[in-house]
Amino acid sequence: AGATALGGAALLGASRLAGAAEPTARAGARAALGNTPIHPERLGIYVIPDIPEQWRNWDLTQASFAKIHAVLPNAWLRWDNETGHVTDDPASVETVVARARDAGLPMIITGSAVDGYDNWWAQDGRQPEETIREIADGPYVAHAADLYRRYDNVRFVEVLNEPDGVWFVANPDDVDEYAYYLDRLVTEMQGDVNGILGPSTAFPESGIWQHHFARQDMNHLSYHTYGGWQDLRDYPGRETYVTEYGDDSVALEIANSPGFILGDLWNAERAGKLSGGIRMIFYVNLQGMMRADVIENGHFGFTGQLRSLIAYQALGAVSSVAWTDPAVPDAMATDDGAGRFAALLWNPSPDAELTGRTVSVPGSSLGAADGLSVLAVLNSAQNAAESAPIGGQNRVRAEVSGDTVHLTVDRLEPLAALLVTTDSTAGLAD
Repeated sequence: AGATALGGAALLGASRLAGAAEPTARAGARAALGNTPIHPERLGIYVIPDIPEQWRNWDLTQASFAKIHAVLPNAWLRWDNETGHVTDDPASVETVVARARDAGLPMIITGSAVDGYDNWWAQDGRQPEETIREIADGPYVAHAADLYRRYDNVRFVEVLNEPDGVWFVANPDDVDEYAYYLDRLVTEMQGDVNGILGPSTAFPESGIWQHHFARQDMNHLSYHTYGGWQDLRDYPGRETYVTEYGDDSVALEIANSPGFILGDLWNAERAGKLSGGIRMIFYVNLQGMMRADVIENGHFGFTGQLRSLIAYQALGAVSSVAWTDPAVPDAMATDDGAGRFAALLWNPSPDAELTGRTVSVPGSSLGAADGLSVLAVLNSAQNAAESAPIGGQNRVRAEVSGDTVHLTVDRLEPLAALLVTTDSTAGLAD
């Protein structure tokens, strides 16, 4: 199918996050290639509560945060900072927030726990004993509001984590106690409702969700889904943050792989799931994406899961509108209309190596293939990225014929991906 030439800025308009960079073609260039708006600036990372012991090497943690910010410049972290959860304490929570600030990383934190919160995960599956009201009456919301006031990288305080689930409170989905909690949070936030995010629910029709949604003073919504792109829900007129995002329909090692993540994004973008009020989705989870037991080039090791988000960011750096084709569900490409080009190709198979696959991208402004660089993103827990000029590797070949770029994959490991681009890929692999 042929690609439709559309200008990225005109197509996306106000749906972009305020302040986000908008790649555009140079003056006099032809219109950028593409038929599908893409939104790499709407991809964030969820941080599970526990601080790995290695993070207490705070300089290395800050260097790792800084590297994430360098390659994912629009990404935020969302952290349900429950300090009674195994390893965390109030001082360490504040240090993480401070180091993220110094690295340039925005954050969402939660008004959860700061002194021994008893929950399902921390207590080996035992039913939590604290109620929503008891959490509201503790020091939790005041601690979060204080961090919000003192650290400008804290963009929101989100309510306690999943108040409609049995995992975190003794009385899940108690609407009256949630209303009490929310009023306490508003008070501690000194009435700054625009700094409050919620209801952080696990279930789309829970009583707490309906109560929070009905409050007209709550302009920023949050929920969690582990159903992949099909479960992303938009609410016109309300900014929405999906503060935990994944897909439980497949095994974890598949769900966290480049080949699966990019396929999920392909579907989400073609369905327009990220073109409306959803401001950011937060992939689960940083401690799995950033290996604290591995050091790579002065930062903690980045897995294939994190490297796939980095590759998607590089695709969008060329243009905010991508070429996609329903007959080609394993590739996307961008072109700025002035010779700058990028393509992502991935192998969705968990078992078979991909060989002999040719994808032809029409309508490109790329003049020649010999200046391209290749980033291989592997489904690996470490050493997950390899960068080389296209002539210095054997996974993919490129040929330009008129305005069509033909990309032939000779060898691609299961669930791996390839970024082929006119931009340098060296900084994406180090």
